[in-house]
Amino acid sequence: MRKEFREAIIEEVDDSRDLPEGSIDIRMEEEVGDVPHDRGDDDEDAILDDELLSGPDIDDFEETNSTIGQMVNRYDPMCDHNENMFSLGMRFESHEQFKNAVRKYAVINGFNIFWPRSQKKRMEAKCASGCGWRLYGSWVQAEKTFVIKRVGSLHSCNRSLTNRQATSTWLAREYMPKIRARLTYSATEMQTDARERFALILNKKKCYRAIWTALSHIRGPIGKQYDMLRSYLEELKRVSKNGTFMMEVNPATKVFERFYVGFDELKNGFLAGCRRVIGLDGCFLKTGLRGMLLCAIGRDGNNQMFPIAWAIVEVESEASWTWFLTRD
Repeated sequence: MRKEFREAIIEEVDDSRDLPEGSIDIRMEEEVGDVPHDRGDDDEDAILDDELLSGPDIDDFEETNSTIGQMVNRYDPMCDHNENMFSLGMRFESHEQFKNAVRKYAVINGFNIFWPRSQKKRMEAKCASGCGWRLYGSWVQAEKTFVIKRVGSLHSCNRSLTNRQATSTWLAREYMPKIRARLTYSATEMQTDARERFALILNKKKCYRAIWTALSHIRGPIGKQYDMLRSYLEELKRVSKNGTFMMEVNPATKVFERFYVGFDELKNGFLAGCRRVIGLDGCFLKTGLRGMLLCAIGRDGNNQMFPIAWAIVEVESEASWTWFLTRD
């Protein structure tokens, strides 16, 4: 009797899955004695992918995650935050890192999102335009990580030119390197850069707040800077032995009032090479503590301004001008 044999084609199953861009592939050691299971045909794989996209139940995440694959998908802050960066099981160091990653993703890709839940252990983001995009993550105490446990469908809405996630705090953090490199970075420059980089239209007041926040972080609190004035005064006296430097504090309230700076080298330079004309002027200080800046200015041989002395006072008045002009 003739026997018919069919040729068996054995396909080698690749346990690795393509990770989305913006994640780090970390292999986990397989347990000894594990035997790979048959995965079925292409239709079964498609069904499995659909189930992962819709997201498993939150309570069954640990059990489901163990069957997905032997990989841990960790968020990389240096990624380009493209539209497909988030995946089920992606790990974050904390809920703050998760929120910052979602916020940067939303701004770069031009999607408006909102946070139905924003807590330390549970966070959820949804599309503000009403499409099916959604992310849900929570803290896994056993791993000490924040994990994405549900991923919705891709965005189907149009790109937005305004974004509620581009807050002044986020802008301050994003533009901190540029502001640190040039402290005179302006709000107009920030508006132009955001329009070119993110196709984002920013309100000028928001840019001002972002720059002020960044400068406050770079310079530190103004109150602590005033605590260092006595050390600064002693350093000035050390550098210019014959200079005139003075600080006055209200004796009753112990609050700073005035500070005078007069380098001996500048006075000698004025006498040696400037016209015998002195200009006096004052201007407001636009800091959190306000005050006035009083200046004595001369003109050098190139008809340029030559500073002679200056002082910071509480207000511009006859008493403050008299105090300024009667210093040696």
